[in-house]
Formats: sequence, structure tokens, C-alpha cells
Amino acid sequence: MKQQTKRIIAAILVCFTIFGIGAQAKVEAATTLTNEQRIYNYLVGTMKLNTAGACGVLANIEYESNFKLGTISDGGTSYGICQWHRSRWTALKNYCKKNGLDPATLDGQLAYLNYELNTSSYKKILNYIRGVDNTAKGAYNAGHYWCYYYEVPANRASKAVTRGNTAKNKYWNKYKGYNGKTISGTVASTSATPSVTSSKSNTASDSVAFNGSFVRTLRTGAKGDDVKYIQQKLKTLGYSISVDGSYGKGTAAVVKSFQKANGLTADGVCGKATWKAIDSAKAIQVTEVVIKKLPSKLTYKKGASLDTTGMKLKVTYSDGSTKEVTSGFTCTPGGKLNTKGKQKIVVGFGGKTTGYYVTVE
Repeated sequence: MKQQTKRIIAAILVCFTIFGIGAQAKVEAATTLTNEQRIYNYLVGTMKLNTAGACGVLANIEYESNFKLGTISDGGTSYGICQWHRSRWTALKNYCKKNGLDPATLDGQLAYLNYELNTSSYKKILNYIRGVDNTAKGAYNAGHYWCYYYEVPANRASKAVTRGNTAKNKYWNKYKGYNGKTISGTVASTSATPSVTSSKSNTASDSVAFNGSFVRTLRTGAKGDDVKYIQQKLKTLGYSISVDGSYGKGTAAVVKSFQKANGLTADGVCGKATWKAIDSAKAIQVTEVVIKKLPSKLTYKKGASLDTTGMKLKVTYSDGSTKEVTSGFTCTPGGKLNTKGKQKIVVGFGGKTTGYYVTVE
């Protein structure tokens, strides 16, 4: 009887092992892949890199974006896992739009990475990375080469060494056991689609996640990477503006100047039309400002306020057109004149300046 009981218990344990623990192990195996793992899978599965080559790319992506899809740097001019800069960021967006992809997703960014490496001067980089030995040294070479020729950061010589070592010492040790095979698991949603983090509905002070496209209307009080992006764009166009991610009165004034130059409603608010104009390669900018007519008053008593009545500016734009301006400019100093003698008044409009002199008695 005891022997029979033992056999029954043993049978139960076997069944539990097969159907219980085995099932549990199966469930646990279906882990959610991280961005890093999904990138590794794409590199070895779709782009046909060996493990060492993939490790070299992973090391660089860690330093560029830490695998975060919506990373923006370089004053709002670089974006994504590989920090595509300026025209390459634009190319990413255009490619995704043409192919029905979203540049804010990992699928969109990886597809563009593959496209860029196969259809441009970067082809030689892809060929090199594909050809490295599948060894720790090969991982180092891939990380070093990718940094030096694809990412091209400042101080790339020293950074290439650092990234090569990271590829060899960190990622090779982590992935060499897969021997070029992909990692199994499920895919979670990894879109960096903009979303308002405040509980309020898209108010001016909300901070947002930004992917390079229009997210919300910007006005005084707004803060975030989208504000920084617009500020950097305006600065590139020649406007004098601080790139700090805060939409203050100064930013609103510059936006207003840009709107005037581009035939938009000059309200200092950056809506869709203004965003599109600023983001366009064809944005019209001021190239020169000269005083066409001096103001009526040029002599002041000490402590009197500057009076620009009667002043006219001739403004020249990048499309060759000119315009007479009688308002909307800034003057420095623009308040009370407290220094006796001859004093220069700097006049600014559209990021350009000119000036004239007054006498303070």
C-alpha cells in the first residue's frame, strides 16, 4: 500500500512538473522586448549583421540616445535613436511619410536607418560593419568605425575609442551567446508620439513629448522641447533669440517679427501656419535693415524718454523683396535717456540691426 502511494505521489509530481512548472516557464519565456533588444533583432535579422557588428551599433545608440525614441539634442536639431541631424532628420520624416510609417516609432526609425545605409554614401559603412569578425575585437572595430564615420560626434577620435570599448566589453559579452540569432519575445508599444503630460488639456504651460512635428499652439508661458525647436529654427534663420525652451515675451516678439516677414497674422502665437513657415526651408527671413528716414526728435533733455515718431525703416528680405516699416522694431536703449552726450540707438527688426545717434543734453 505504501509503495502504491509513493507511485501515485511520484506521478502527481511528474504531471505538476510537466503541466505546471513547464507552463509557467513557457509564459515567462514570452518576455517583452526592450528597445535595445528589438534593435538588436533588426540589426541581425533584417540588416544581416553578425553579433559583433550589431554590438558596435548598439554601443553608439546608447551614447546617442540611450535607446529613447524621442531624444532631441543639439539645440533642437537632432532627433531619434541615432540623433539624425538637421537635413537627415527631415529625410527621416519624409521617408516615413512616403512609406506610411511614423518617425516617432522604432519601426519607422529602424526602417529609415536601413534605407539610409543602403541608398547613400553610407553604404560603405554598412559593408564594413557587415564584414567585421564575429569576435570581441570585431565588436570593438564596429563600434569605433560607426562612431567615426556614421555618427561623427565632436571629438570623434576619443569617443570612437570609448564606444568601441563599450561594444567589446558590454554588448559583446551580453549578446555573443545568441550567435547571430534573434531574441524571442513580445513587442510592447514604443511610440514616441507626442502626448501632453499635464492633467489639463493642452494649456500653454503644459510640457510635452516632442517628435519634430507640430504638437500644439505655442504662446507665452509654454515650455518644452517643441519651444526649443522653434527657437533654434528662428535662430538659424538669423533672429536674435535665446534657445532655452521657454516661450517668454522675447520669443513671442521674435515670432511676431517672423510672422510679419512671412505674411502671417502677426500675433506672436505659433500655431500650425506659423510652425509650418518656420519649419520650411523656404522661410523668408530679413537680410538687411537700414534707416530710410530718421525720427523727428534727435535732441533730448537728460531723463527724457526716447521718441521714434516719424522713423521709417527699409527692410530687405531673402526673396529679394523690400518693405517700408514704421513699427514693430526694437530700440536699445528704449526707455529714458540718462547719459549726456552723443548716444547710439540700436534699432532691431527681424534679427537684423541698424542704428542712429541722438544727443542728450
